[in-house]
Amino acid sequence: MKILRTQLAVTLLLAITACSSSRMKNPSAIGIVPLLQYSAQNVSVKADTTYQVIQDATTFHASFAASSTARKPNFDGQMVVTILTKQLPSQAFRFTRAEVAGKTVNVYAQSCQRDADSTCEKSSVVMAAIPKVGSARSVQFFVNNQPKELVSW
Repeated sequence: MKILRTQLAVTLLLAITACSSSRMKNPSAIGIVPLLQYSAQNVSVKADTTYQVIQDATTFHASFAASSTARKPNFDGQMVVTILTKQLPSQAFRFTRAEVAGKTVNVYAQSCQRDADSTCEKSSVVMAAIPKVGSARSVQFFVNNQPKELVSW
């Protein structure tokens, strides 16, 4: 009986360890929606480039002004990722993809050509909406596949 309990305990421990160690080893792609035609208002950009994650409508609307045709994020199920620059960047950028890797969401921005891509914006505000991920506790920003900043909450 003691051997059976020991074997059962070992089997259970192996099953739990196997499940937890394989969870989110490979990132899973999630949707990303570019948000165009926004400008910063009441935002303090301390460095040349600032990376932000906004999870509520009040903070978002206090920080950004939208054109009448701009797509609005739904904060019930989305959060907004932004790249803010002090000056107009020399190159246009856009967010291209997002993925969940454990408790981190990776978001990728790439330089782009405005005439070839309608989601490409040469602006001091580049933003996108991504789904809220229950397990996520941070967002890692990548620009041209180079890690830039980790924003945690």
